Amino acid sequence: MKNCTKLAIASLVIACGHGLAMADGQVKFADAGGKYNGTGGGAFIATRVSGDVGYPNELGLAAGQFYTFCVERGASINLGNATTYWGQISTSSSQGANGGVTSGTIPLSNITARLYREFTENGRFGNVGTFVNGYTTAAQTDAIQNAIWAAQGQITVGSLTGDSLALYNWAKANSDGLKGVRILRLWTTNTNGVYTGASQDQLTMIPLPPAAWAGLGTLGCLLGASHIRRRKLATV
Repeated sequence: MKNCTKLAIASLVIACGHGLAMADGQVKFADAGGKYNGTGGGAFIATRVSGDVGYPNELGLAAGQFYTFCVERGASINLGNATTYWGQISTSSSQGANGGVTSGTIPLSNITARLYREFTENGRFGNVGTFVNGYTTAAQTDAIQNAIWAAQGQITVGSLTGDSLALYNWAKANSDGLKGVRILRLWTTNTNGVYTGASQDQLTMIPLPPAAWAGLGTLGCLLGASHIRRRKLATV
């Protein structure tokens, strides 16, 4: 079991408010390799088992897979084929106080969303810190994870240094709403739609068209989502 590994996947009807979520999917996790193999948390590889899931982020993985980072530092998930999780897609964590410096469920931060979207686009993060030379090392992946933890109240911003602090400040200055980023809540059991066995929440993307992003940012809820076609494996 690796601390800070949790990714959920699900069918998507966008829920109003930070605490609501919908789910109808299953997922497994594995450690990432190469530059994505951070030492303290993500990145992790999520693999769809069944149902609708967040769409692949197109960084060279197989169909039905995508990279993710955890948002709850004190929780954990099992890696490998032995454990399959039920997933919910939400705009908040399910147990944000677990190991964090804040209490209760924690809304997905715009800073976190900006960092994850830049990651999925294999971006340069504004060329801050060592990223001026490109994204090439596991240490840089650790910096992304630490910046996400700070944005989600799992560690203090004051504890960040070097690339972690530079990334946090860059994402804060360039945040522009959640857009397609969501938190994936993971559960070990689903009994007639009742989820139990909370595991570590992760990040995912939903394929909203650009015109819908602004509506989500201002209204906090998208109704009648069934008419929005899903891209690849994800349903909105």
